[in-house]
Amino acid sequence: MAALRNIPYPSSGLDTSIFEDSLDEYDITLNRNDSSLSRKPCHLLRSLIGERKYADAARAKGEMEELGITIEPHAIYQTAAMYALVKAPFKTKEERMAAFISWWSLVPDTSQKHYYYPRTSPIMSALLERTAIPNISLIMQYAIAAAGKGLEGRVSKVIIPIVLRHSPPSISLIFLDKYRKSDLAYRLARIPRRDVRATAACNFQNRKHFRGWYALAIRTHCMAGRYSAAVATLKAARRSNLTIPEATYNFILGYLRRGEHPAVSLVEDIWQEQRTLKPKTPSPPPPLSATRYELPQEIDEPKSPHLITVYSRLLETLAEGGIPAHSRFRHFLALCGMTGEWQLLQNIREKVYIHPRFATVASSMIYAEMLHHSEGGDQDAALMSFAEHCHTIGIPKIALLKIRQLRMEKQNVTEKSLPTPTTLPKPALKHKLWPSSYQSTIVWRIIVQDVLKSDGHVAENLKKLYNELLSQVTLSRAPVSMEAELENIQVGALAQTSHSSSGEGGAEWKIEGSPASIPVQPAPSQYTAAHFNIFIHAFVAADMPRRAANIPADMYRVGIAPTLHGLTTIVKGLASIGNVDRVNALLDIMEASAKPQDESLGSSPGSNMTLPPPTVVTYTAALQGFKRSKCKGAAVGILQRMRTNLDYTPGPDPYLDSAVAWLNEEIANDAN
Repeated sequence: MAALRNIPYPSSGLDTSIFEDSLDEYDITLNRNDSSLSRKPCHLLRSLIGERKYADAARAKGEMEELGITIEPHAIYQTAAMYALVKAPFKTKEERMAAFISWWSLVPDTSQKHYYYPRTSPIMSALLERTAIPNISLIMQYAIAAAGKGLEGRVSKVIIPIVLRHSPPSISLIFLDKYRKSDLAYRLARIPRRDVRATAACNFQNRKHFRGWYALAIRTHCMAGRYSAAVATLKAARRSNLTIPEATYNFILGYLRRGEHPAVSLVEDIWQEQRTLKPKTPSPPPPLSATRYELPQEIDEPKSPHLITVYSRLLETLAEGGIPAHSRFRHFLALCGMTGEWQLLQNIREKVYIHPRFATVASSMIYAEMLHHSEGGDQDAALMSFAEHCHTIGIPKIALLKIRQLRMEKQNVTEKSLPTPTTLPKPALKHKLWPSSYQSTIVWRIIVQDVLKSDGHVAENLKKLYNELLSQVTLSRAPVSMEAELENIQVGALAQTSHSSSGEGGAEWKIEGSPASIPVQPAPSQYTAAHFNIFIHAFVAADMPRRAANIPADMYRVGIAPTLHGLTTIVKGLASIGNVDRVNALLDIMEASAKPQDESLGSSPGSNMTLPPPTVVTYTAALQGFKRSKCKGAAVGILQRMRTNLDYTPGPDPYLDSAVAWLNEEIANDAN
């Protein structure tokens, strides 16, 4: 035993050659991973993705599909899908979309947790935050495929409003139906075939589940200004036996009544029919959605001149879940500009991004930033604030080029430079917002002002910009057949999926038809009379008041009522060039709208245009215009109109008193 203890422990492995001969059947590589890679094509494909050889992986995947080799789902394929979505050098959007969906279809669903639980945040960020204009076709395909993998809870609240707001209503309705069927197929596939009770329970839960989607879709269409689409979505939900919450009925009826839509009685009948089929039960209010952007009410409160005080109050309000008004953000920005402490703005942004009502607060903050920068003369900062937070939809093409140029300049800025609004770090958004009418108005105003300041071709460039605005508004409000085309429209961009099981490989998704690009359609509510007033002022400033006078007719053609502010500008512009006939004709229409119409009279030219009645400001603008063009006779007629329609008393309005004094002086000079 003592001799055995003195023998040293062997330092090398056992020599197997003393037991067996070196035959071919025993020629085995010791590395098990290398052996499995050489024997299984799926392992080879995963190793290529792990080594980031995505081009070779795509080539190997295509060869495996041609040979009919089944590719088992695995987590690593999401890496290839992200590469195809973000970095792959594809020439067209269609190629990128097909490659992404092809890789994403190989990611296991949520039921196969021994493989992987799919992550949606990186893909959602790439689809909705990194792109200036969302790819609606790709978003639709991803959403339908994600619903088929049990991920609808993670994508529905964000993707459904985006798709419904920026796609034609008929296509979005088809998308909702396919999205519902994809989720239902996944849920039913998890239930044993003979379990009748479980199947019935699943169908009942899905009806409760789906009605939330359709209620969200109805509210989104209402806020986007597509009332006919909201009614069509409601009818489609009722055809599928989905019970819409009563709060959603109140929501859509409120919008329809304010817009005087003829479908009010139809929605009331559908609601009454639902009540008769199901006993009335109290329904909770709809959850707050990220789709409703409204500026909070202004509250009069003392404004502190100290930056730290204002900064602390803003942080306290945001921490408590409150919604600061945009005037508070503007006051804070003004103090930051005076002191140069722009790093505090970055801190406020970070608090806004994690706010429970992120969309509303962020929209108010962005509007305040754009107003502060544009009124301060820093147009570049206003455009960058817009581009970093919102999808660049509904703005002129020249603004897109300018934003792209500003982004390239921002990348060339050195890190040691002082912080400014344009050099602050890029916001860490979960998803970008769609632009509101307030924000897009500022962008249009910035571009129009640049055109007015240019050296030449002002009139031609203004006409091009206005035609671009008119085409965008017409596109957003174009009537689309909602029901007659549902069975005839073939949308190749939507994933026609079939859920089939292939052994242990799980679900296999097949895309039928070639992907097509669905154009992004702006929402009707994104355009208001303020957009047209910008061009009314621009045409008058460019000595083109006759062109500005044609804008109200265009507004009525697209369903937007002119405002008194814009009409007053037109009156002053026409009077400044001495166009007496058009001024009187416009004032006749405006004055007629304030009088009760006689139904016995026939229709006259312009009777279908209901314009706001003129005020003292309108008549004052006409007098000032005729004063500039030295049309004393026309000015006397305006003064008589004002005394007939309004009770004029000298004193309250110095501008009007000055114009009247000039007119009296001219009349006295003529008398002498």
